[in-house]
Amino acid sequence: MTGVSLPGHGRERDNGGVPSSAADQPASNEDRERALQLLRVTGTELGLEELEQRLDAAVQARTVGDLATLLWDLDGTTPPPSGPAPRVRIWRSAGFRYHAITYGLTNGFFLGTWAITGADFFWPFFPAAGWGIALGLHATAAHAAQLRKQQRAAQRAIKGQQLTIGPMPVPPPATAVRPVTPSPRSSVVVMFTDVVDSTRLTEVIGDDEWARVRARHLGLLRDCYGAHRGTEVTAQGDGFMAQFVSPVEAVQCAVEIQRRLQTQRDEAGFALPVRIGMHTGEAVVATNDLLGTVINMAARVMSEAAPGEVLITETLADQLDARFELDDRGLRTLKGFTRPRHLLAVCWGG
Repeated sequence: MTGVSLPGHGRERDNGGVPSSAADQPASNEDRERALQLLRVTGTELGLEELEQRLDAAVQARTVGDLATLLWDLDGTTPPPSGPAPRVRIWRSAGFRYHAITYGLTNGFFLGTWAITGADFFWPFFPAAGWGIALGLHATAAHAAQLRKQQRAAQRAIKGQQLTIGPMPVPPPATAVRPVTPSPRSSVVVMFTDVVDSTRLTEVIGDDEWARVRARHLGLLRDCYGAHRGTEVTAQGDGFMAQFVSPVEAVQCAVEIQRRLQTQRDEAGFALPVRIGMHTGEAVVATNDLLGTVINMAARVMSEAAPGEVLITETLADQLDARFELDDRGLRTLKGFTRPRHLLAVCWGG
């Protein structure tokens, strides 16, 4: 992946190695999409939670400097070698951040308890001192880890492997007609469908027959998408993803899919067992793709669904009207998400 460089490298730097004058320039849609692609390709070392936070921050970024601060410490996206390195910020470490906050709250509670009880002996000193030593060691380790990242970035830059957020695209001449670029962010409903136990089915019926069965199933899905103003995003293997603008039409589409499969089952004695998961939220609309936490959430919800079930998040359920009957499935801990999510099943008569 190639990048471009900002002018003015001799000036004082901040914002991840981007000159302050350039860092204040508004980030274009192309800059945001480039940053998102870089994070997806080179951000695996960050961990899932940190990567999702940076992806969301890139979507919200307003300036080139905002984007640069999200990329400077990644492999292949280092700041230029000239000028001082960015300051080491140990608060980038989520572990240290949680540790410090817990330390402050807990010892504040101890101090308040001591003050209320009026004890003569100042006992909060001992847990604060002992824990403070541990917090200091954690801070040292976090600082060293951030410093090592900066050093590796500097070494790569010296070798000519740096990649920087570059200058804004040159505006077209006044006589040229500039195409209107839609906002990269959009509120969508994401639907994931999955053919349950497709591997065993393929082994039983063979690859050629599976290809024919899959093609017929994809045709059914596309008919339902079109009837409810949905758009196909991906169709890979036994998994399929679509996006919708309307929450009501999205759920109606899912219900129609399950009902048509049930009709096949009743008439022919067989239909593919399919589970469906759905979520709604903001996503980055890229070329033939969607990016954002909403995609990951919908996929995790789908993995919690049973064969023949349409499972949705509470966020999506809140946008539906009384025509839908929902069955509470309770709180579920979804892989990659720290907070449990409230899921509900759409009753479709199956």
